[in-house]
Amino acid sequence: MHNVYDIFYSLMGEGQFIGVPTVFVRTAGCNLKCSWCDSIETFDKGSKMSVNDIIKKIKTFPTQMICLTGGEPLIQDCEDLVSKLTNMGYTIVIETNGTQDVRKYQEFDNSFISMDVKTPSSNIDDIDNCSKTDWNNLSALTMNDEVKFIIDDVKDYEFSKNVLSMYKPKCKVFFNPKGGINGKKLSKWLLRDKLPGVRLGIQLHKLLWGKYQKSV
Repeated sequence: MHNVYDIFYSLMGEGQFIGVPTVFVRTAGCNLKCSWCDSIETFDKGSKMSVNDIIKKIKTFPTQMICLTGGEPLIQDCEDLVSKLTNMGYTIVIETNGTQDVRKYQEFDNSFISMDVKTPSSNIDDIDNCSKTDWNNLSALTMNDEVKFIIDDVKDYEFSKNVLSMYKPKCKVFFNPKGGINGKKLSKWLLRDKLPGVRLGIQLHKLLWGKYQKSV
């Protein structure tokens, strides 16, 4: 059984598949409490659903793209769900905060990891020592995958640059402005520093609807 907050149909709001019609499976519960979290209502609310019930709901929507998000979906055992969806021909993006081992989910065809590295402004415990992040995940990410850094200020920016320098991830890299839409300051830093492979990311859903990713 999975603890699920909502299943809905919308547009992918960020990352490499931005704008693609997608079914979102938003799980309940998270092992972090970030200061700028935009889905705090998922922390302690949700309903138990079986894998078959989740798939039955997914089938009612006209797309083969799935986003498994939260909360933090990987604090639940999602292997059976991901296996069944990919075997049915679905493409699935797994959004994770990087504290859980992602490698077993990379074994499935058409599954993509979207890892969110927590920067200092997130104010999670021990962020300066990065003790909550499983840094083996960064080394495991491939060009199919992506990593995102939410950046509020220069401290976040320098932290993110240092992480890239230290781990040299092979995946796609996005620097997203805090709040998702005002990237003017961040764009100036990126143009100045010419960071190889780094893309400016935005959150399309906030531009369109002014809220976190949910059903339209």
